[in-house]
Formats: sequence, C-alpha cells, structure tokens
Amino acid sequence: MRLGHLAKRGVATAAAVIAGGLLFGFVYQRVAERYERGNLPRPGRLVDVGGHRLYLSCTGEGSPTVVLDSALGVVSYSWTPIQAEVSRFTRVCSYDRAGYGLSDPGPLPRTSKQLASELHSLLGTAEEAGPYVLVGHSLGGLTIRLFTQAHPAEVAGLVLVDSASENAEAHLTPELRPLMMPPLTQMKFAGVLAEFGMHRIVLSMRKGRGSTEAQRAAALNLRRRAYIQAAIGELEALPLSTEQVRSAGKLGDRPLIVLTRGPVHPGEAPRGVSPAIYENFERIWRTEIQATMVGLSTRGEQRFAKHSGHMIPQEEPEAVIDGIREVVSRTRLR
Repeated sequence: MRLGHLAKRGVATAAAVIAGGLLFGFVYQRVAERYERGNLPRPGRLVDVGGHRLYLSCTGEGSPTVVLDSALGVVSYSWTPIQAEVSRFTRVCSYDRAGYGLSDPGPLPRTSKQLASELHSLLGTAEEAGPYVLVGHSLGGLTIRLFTQAHPAEVAGLVLVDSASENAEAHLTPELRPLMMPPLTQMKFAGVLAEFGMHRIVLSMRKGRGSTEAQRAAALNLRRRAYIQAAIGELEALPLSTEQVRSAGKLGDRPLIVLTRGPVHPGEAPRGVSPAIYENFERIWRTEIQATMVGLSTRGEQRFAKHSGHMIPQEEPEAVIDGIREVVSRTRLR
C-alpha cells in the first residue's frame, strides 16, 4: 500500500517537473525571441503589405532595380556580400519573406503566387519603382517567374540561381527525394520543440554559429517559431506552387541568365545514395531540368557556377554578381 502511494507521488512529482519545465521553456522562448528581434541588425525598414509587415533593405542608385529573392529557409542577410557589390552599379533590394528574419508571419497558404503578390505589394508600398531585374535562388526562382507573369511590364530581366523547377519531381527516385526535399515531418517536430524553447537550446549548443553579421543573424533566425512555421508553410505549398508555375507560361523577350551549380565529383554522393544514381540526377539537373529553363525567354542563356553546389550565393557569390551585372547591362542597351 505504501509502495503504491510512493509511486503515485513519484508520478505526480515527475509530471509537475515536466509541466514546470515546459512552462519555463514556453516563457523563455518568447522572451528570448523578443530580445533577439530587437537586437538584429536593421539597415532596412519594415513595410506594411496589408495586414503584416515585411522587412526590406535597399541600397545603391540607378535603374533597373535589382530584387533578390532567397531560397526556402534562407534570410535576406545571406545576400549581404552580393548586395554590397551590386549596389556599386545599380539600385538593389533584398527582403525577408513573411515569417523570416524581421518580417511578420503571413497568411496561408504560402504558395509562390502568394509570395509574388506580397513582393509586388512590398515594392509598390515602399515606392521602389521598376523596371526590375529579379534574382531568384532555388524557391525564389518560382516566385520571380510568377511575379513576371503577373506584372510583365515591370520586369526587365531575370537571373535564376539554381532555381527550383516544376519538372524536377519527375526525376526524383525514392532515395533522392529526402535529399532534394526537406523532411516535412522533422520540420513540424522542430516547430513543436520551438514552442517550448527546446529547439533553441539544441541550436545554442552547436558550435560555429558564424563570425559575420549575416551569419549571426541567420543563426538567430533559426531559433524563431515564426521562421520554422514559415518554412513549413512554403514546403507544404510547394506542390501547388509548382503547378502555378507550370501554368504561368514563358517569360517573353527579356534577358534571362540561368545560373546552375557545378558538376559533382566522385565520392560526393550522400550516405545511403548510390553514387551512380546521384551523379545521374545531377547530370539531369544541369543538362535537362536547368537547361530547359533557358527556353523560357527568347534571350535566355545558361551559365555554370563550376565551384559551387546548390548554395551558389554563399559559395560562389562572384558568379551571381557577374550574372546580375550582365543582365543589368543588357537591359540598359534596349
């Protein structure tokens, strides 16, 4: 009888400790977010786009205005070195999509069509006039294609940086799918952990958070609940986004550079993936999926970032800068 009573007390005590820990984590997460949000670098401004605010940073002078759009899960600070260089020869803007960086969460669903609409509202409200040269990395490539389809008169040219494609899905084998598509279940689990500060604690234990302002800002962003939910929303909407792009048609007669990652080398296949299958997909990515996008414009051209993987803006920024400079120059000749 006494043992049963002690067992019940032990369970009650454990439950109280767990509940107390969750409550502490719940409060800790929100206090830390508020503190960090107030201490992130703010070279730009927050702009209301109708119910929520997006962060926008524009530098330089001249026309056309270059607009930088990031990959899924990547904040605007990642463009810092590229923006600094591009601002030497024209106006250039980077921004955080809803939920990322300093931007507020946005309405669902987070389709590329919705992202393009919000970007257009952002530029209009901020009075950052076109014509625009749109630069989209990965998922950002879908956004700028839909922006161009919706507002063709405002877009002078595009740079697609290892852009996502509506045609990639057909080439993904079961073992390649987890590599090309972030695991949604794990992201949702991270979202639950983030509600109670657990995701933050795990990330804070990692070394190498970065020495530059951009790297530190990106590391802080990873701990925010809104960031995780925004990334989940964009990933959940990806099937619909690719269908939207598929229906959008071509990009007309405007300068287009398709910048593609370089070839893989023997031994680079991720664990659990056959080197032959991995190398074959990478070949298809470069010579079919990416090459097909050149035909979206009558003035399309493919270039390669030979020393970079998918994260070209971080690994080989010079290739992105050169592509932007070329498209800007071509638009000025017309």
